[in-house]
Amino acid sequence: NNLPLLLEAAVILRRRNSQVRFVLPHLRDEAWSWMAEALDSVDLPDAETILRAPRCFHQVLPQLQAAWVTSGTAVLETAAHRVPPVLVYHIPSAFTTWLYRQMLAIPFVGGLNLLTGQRVCPEHLGARICPEQLADDLEQRLDGDCRKDVLKSIEHWHRAFATPGPAARAAQAIESVLKP
Repeated sequence: NNLPLLLEAAVILRRRNSQVRFVLPHLRDEAWSWMAEALDSVDLPDAETILRAPRCFHQVLPQLQAAWVTSGTAVLETAAHRVPPVLVYHIPSAFTTWLYRQMLAIPFVGGLNLLTGQRVCPEHLGARICPEQLADDLEQRLDGDCRKDVLKSIEHWHRAFATPGPAARAAQAIESVLKP
């Protein structure tokens, strides 16, 4: 569950920038009950800081300036809407994190980074993810040179993942990296 970590990072970013707002566009109805508990336990200054947007992922995406994303595939969807992503995948066990890193023979796990062969978006994976770093990475993508650089990279690769068949192309890219 990435939500508590992301909420902690949201509190940090909100303290730095009182204008920042967050949108939680979750697709699974069954998740809203436990997510509501997590949201209610967060110390944010006002109710409008986090907009709950059930079943509105694709409608909300084009309106965002940047996004924390918790799926390698959703990173591609986010980039397809020209929104700079930051991949976050909390793995509770340090042992499992270590095991994955030993078993994976690829430098990235997010679809955008795999497809481009470079680190277009940060990937925060593992048991010890720093909320301050999540806040830093998202903040850099809200405005300024980092945002411009990410958008330029996304634009360069946009046709490769925003046209029909991105999953097949991502699978081919992964396959080519895994072949000896």
